[in-house]
Order: sequence, then C-alpha cells, then structure tokens
Amino acid sequence: MLCAVGLLFCHGLAISTTLFRLGYRYRRRQMQWDDFWVAVALFCDIEILVVWLTLLVVDISKPAFF
Repeated sequence: MLCAVGLLFCHGLAISTTLFRLGYRYRRRQMQWDDFWVAVALFCDIEILVVWLTLLVVDISKPAFF
C-alpha cells in the first residue's frame, strides 16, 4: 500500500509540474522542440502510471471469469 501512495505522489507531482510548464510556455507563445519531447514524456508517464496502478489493483493470479 505504501508503494502505491509513493507511486501516486511522485507521478502526480511529475505530471502536474509538466502540465504547468507546458501551459505556461504555451501562454507565453514560447513552445519549441524540447516542449514536444516533454509532451511525449508526459504521455508515456501517464501510460506507465495507469499500467502500474492497474497491476496493483487487479490480482492477475486469479481468473477473471471464474
């Protein structure tokens, strides 16, 4: 359980600060190539978070239909 809390906190902090950075740079019209790669990394981080949380919540050792 402590692992899930740490996972949520760290990824949540990374996602929120990245969204803030991208929003700030977009409003100031200073988007550049590095911001594109930051958006790609953000997308990958969200995917990893969803997969890890799914694996923590769902017990894959038991069949789902029986």
